[in-house]
This record gives sequence, structure tokens and C-alpha cells, in this order.
Amino acid sequence: MIRPDGVVVDRLAGIETHAPTVNWTGGGIQKSARTFDYLWGFYQVPNVTIHGVMPSIETSYSATWLGMDGCAGGTSTDLIQAGSEGDVTVTWNGSRFVGAASNYAWAEWVPDKPKIISSLVSYPGNFWTVRVWIGDSSGSVNITGSYMWCDIYDNNQDSEVRGCMANDPNCFFRITHGQFFVGDCAEWITERPGLGAQCGAGGSCTYPALSNFGSFPMQDCYASDTHGVHTFATDDWKGFDMYANQTQLAHVTTGCVGSPACVQFNFDHYIDLDGF
Repeated sequence: MIRPDGVVVDRLAGIETHAPTVNWTGGGIQKSARTFDYLWGFYQVPNVTIHGVMPSIETSYSATWLGMDGCAGGTSTDLIQAGSEGDVTVTWNGSRFVGAASNYAWAEWVPDKPKIISSLVSYPGNFWTVRVWIGDSSGSVNITGSYMWCDIYDNNQDSEVRGCMANDPNCFFRITHGQFFVGDCAEWITERPGLGAQCGAGGSCTYPALSNFGSFPMQDCYASDTHGVHTFATDDWKGFDMYANQTQLAHVTTGCVGSPACVQFNFDHYIDLDGF
């Protein structure tokens, strides 16, 4: 996935601010005095569906993840992240449109492309606990480490996958761009993934239709640094709302019932973007 596109960063202190993007909806914490090294979140894998309006023959995409680095206006050029993707491919069977969903777990250290984690089956409706951190070769948290680590636990299946991404053949994925971690921001996002061979590596992106993911929360959104644990209730935060051609596709709210450390992802509108 890639950094938020179309953002104008607002660093107003002490308040919640929102920024329009073409590819992100969710929340992030970004402060010059923070150096994040570990974060986690808990969410129900969304059940993506065919749109309620007249569909077209196409594939729509959405990815839910949590990660660090990559915020607009920051100093980092990388982004470490892990989560789930839900895509819907619509075809015509001769009498009606039919949608087939595909779901999978993935991890990524931008600018490398996402890597599918095939050892964990993604079941819509199951509850996942996802953790992402920067560390050393043993998996210990280390802000100066060169290993991205992630852990995804399916609470319903009692199944878990844990592994690293680094220039190390012992990791389940190897990086290829010499990424350097900064830790200048933490984010909890549902994204419309950009398409294109060089997308995420400084090249151009096209943005497909967004899958209808409904509305769901991500809870226990915490990030840590050397000063302690931070969340939307303790730090200034930025919300991202997704737009295309001045149409709001999705928006975010925070502070779910009983969980202030929470973002609520809300699908708003389907638009056939034809490669916008």
C-alpha cells in the first residue's frame, strides 16, 4: 500500500483534525516528539460485498491495516504495516451480476509490494488482534533495529502467524529496497489500494473502486514509544476521510462505545471510477 494521497497536513495542537485523501480513511498519531516502535489493534475482518447500486464488471478493493511511518508531512519514506484485504470481483453470468469475494492476510514494508501471508486463512467476521513493531533479529522491540515484525492472531480460530521482513533469508519475506525505519507516526487505516507497477515506489498510481466494507470498528488502537503508551484519547490525532471526484467514499469517527482507543470505519458511497 502507499502513503495517503492528496493530504494537506494540519498540525494544530490539542484538537482533532480531518484531512481528505483519495485512498485512506482512518486515524493517525503524528508528533515530532514521538518515536513509535510498537503498535496494535483489534478488529473484525469485514465482509466485503457487491454494491447495492447497479454494479459493473470490475474488481473493487479494500485493505484494513495498522502500521507506522508513511504519514504525509513526516520525515519517513517507508511504511511498515500488516492486516487484511477484501476484494470483490463482479462478473455477468448471462442473467445477473455476481460478486465473488477474496480475502487474505498480508504484510508490507513500503516501498516493497505487499506480501500475502498464506499460512493464515482470512475468514470474514472473525476477530483479529494485529501487532506490528520494529525490532532486532530475535523479535525484541528495538527502535534502531532493521527488522519489521508482525503478529496476527485469529481469536475465533485460535490460530496465529508471526514473522519478520528484513534483508535476512530467515524471515518469511525479504526486503529489497534498503528500507530505513523512523517511527514518526502511527496509523490505523482502511485503504483503497493503489494499482500500478511502480505504485508505492515513487511511481504513479491508479485507484480502483472501493469495496463495500460496511461499517466496523478497530479497537485497542495503541502505540508505544520510550515515554509510554499513546492513543487517540491521550494524543492529538488526525482523521482521514476518503474522496473521489468530490464524492465522499468513506469516513472515520473515533471513541466507540466503551473504547476511547477506537476508530470506526464507515463506507459511504460507491462510484465507478474507471481508473481514477
